[in-house]
Amino acid sequence: MSENTNKVAQPENTTPPEGNGTPAGKTFTQDDIDRIISERLARERAKAEPDPLVERDKALTARENALTCKEYLTEKGYPAALLDILDTTSTDLFKNKVDALVSVLPELNPAIGGKIPVATWGTVNHSSVGHDPVAEAFKRKD
Repeated sequence: MSENTNKVAQPENTTPPEGNGTPAGKTFTQDDIDRIISERLARERAKAEPDPLVERDKALTARENALTCKEYLTEKGYPAALLDILDTTSTDLFKNKVDALVSVLPELNPAIGGKIPVATWGTVNHSSVGHDPVAEAFKRKD
């Protein structure tokens, strides 16, 4: 048993020793080097190129999220222009931002007393807004 503990594992030399007793190093031909470099370049180029399936999946997900956000706006009666203003990549984040915006600007929501109907979003409808002091100031007084 004492014999086994005193032995130190020596790595095996797989290359035959040269004339001076040192192991010979592996030699490469120019073709070997060209092949190795070509393989490495091909691997690096493959990493850099976008995968068409991954890109297609991302585009499909973006369209689905935009459609879900549009349906949410339609369901709530909010203006569709919010789709152009807010980010639609995350539907939950979009819904939270819309709800926060409507709580600050209730005129965006006609269902809770908003004064600008969805159909006339972007145009001024003086009858739905009420008294317009600017128009009154410039009104002709005959």
